[in-house]
Amino acid sequence: MSLIIELIILIMVLQTLSFLIYGIDKLFAKWGIFRIPEKALLATTFIFGILGSIAAMMIFRHKTRKTSFRHNFAVIAFLRIIVLFSLGLIFIQES
Repeated sequence: MSLIIELIILIMVLQTLSFLIYGIDKLFAKWGIFRIPEKALLATTFIFGILGSIAAMMIFRHKTRKTSFRHNFAVIAFLRIIVLFSLGLIFIQES
């Protein structure tokens, strides 16, 4: 399997994990049981991916009204983009 295909599969898996974690937290919120801390959700966004998190927020209507979370989410998303862009530049320069 080529490196590009492996990277695409990895990205899809990570985005799905991010989506599921947000979905589980929304389900827990509805049930009124243990909640995933906001810091953990933001870490999920940074580590696993922005798109899965955004999709979950939109589909589950989760954390969309909480202004402080949305602000922190935007900061984390921006930082992730900067990190990925920087890593891409390093990879291109070393190839």
